[in-house]
Amino acid sequence: MGKLFKFEIRKITRQKSFYICFGISLLILVLSAVIMKIAANDAGSDAVFSPVSFTMSAITSSSYVKGVCHHHGYINYRAMMKKIKEFVPNPEQVMVTGYSAGGFASELLTDDVMSIYDKCDNFVCLADSGIACNDWHSVAVNEWGAPKEICDRLKTDNLALDCLLDLHRKHGNRVKVMLGCTYRDALLAQEQLYCDGHPFDFTKEAGDRFQAILKDTVETLINEIPDVSIYIFDRKNAEVTVGELTDHTFIATDTVFDYFKKQAFWCRWRSLSF
Repeated sequence: MGKLFKFEIRKITRQKSFYICFGISLLILVLSAVIMKIAANDAGSDAVFSPVSFTMSAITSSSYVKGVCHHHGYINYRAMMKKIKEFVPNPEQVMVTGYSAGGFASELLTDDVMSIYDKCDNFVCLADSGIACNDWHSVAVNEWGAPKEICDRLKTDNLALDCLLDLHRKHGNRVKVMLGCTYRDALLAQEQLYCDGHPFDFTKEAGDRFQAILKDTVETLINEIPDVSIYIFDRKNAEVTVGELTDHTFIATDTVFDYFKKQAFWCRWRSLSF
C-alpha cells in the first residue's frame, strides 16, 4: 500500500494541472461549511451568493464575545479565482472538486470556472457525495440570491442531475463528469430526511430514501452522459449503527488509498477515468 501511495502522489504532482486543481479544490472546500445548512433551507444559515449578516462568537483573550460576520461567499470565491488566474493563467487541465457540501458546490460552480478559463478545453468536475432532493430553485432564488444563470439551471428537485446534465449539454467533451458516493450515505440520508420535512435523524427509512435517489441519479447520468465516471461503494459508517447506513465522502479521507470495491481503489479509478 505504501508503494501505491507513493506512486500515485508522484504521478499526480508531476502533472502541470495539479496546482490549479489543488487551488480550486481549496476554494470549493471553503464553501462546504456554508452550503450544507442552506440545503436544509435554514433561513438563519450563511448564504453562498448574496451578502448575509449572521451572529457568531469570536474568541478574545479572556472570553467569547458575539459579533456580526458579513459573509460574501460567491464574491470571495470570484475574487480568489481572479487571483489564482494571475498565477495560473493558462492551465492545460482544470479539476473542480469538493466533498459533502463541496460536492454540491462543484456541481454548481464548474460551469462558472469554465467561463473563467475559457481557453482551456480539458475540465473535470468531480462531485463527491453531493446528492439531495429539495426545492433547489426556490432555495437558489430566495436563500442564496444566486446569479440568474445558476437559478435557471435548477429545474427539478435533484441539484446534481440538473447541474451535471446541463454541464454536459452545454460543454460536451470539454468537461469530464465524475460522481462518487456510498450507496446509503448516512449524512446525506439524514439531510434528505430533514429536507422531506421529517426529524433530522438516522433511520433505515432515510437510508432507503437516499438509496432510491442515488439509484435514479446514477441511472439517469449513465443514460444521458456516455463517458460519465461513477464510483459507488459500500464502506460502513463506524459511528452510525442503525439502518445499514454507509460512510460519508472519500476524497479527503484515507478511503482514497485504503478501501477498494472489486479491486478498484478510488485513486486508481480517478487516474483511469481521464
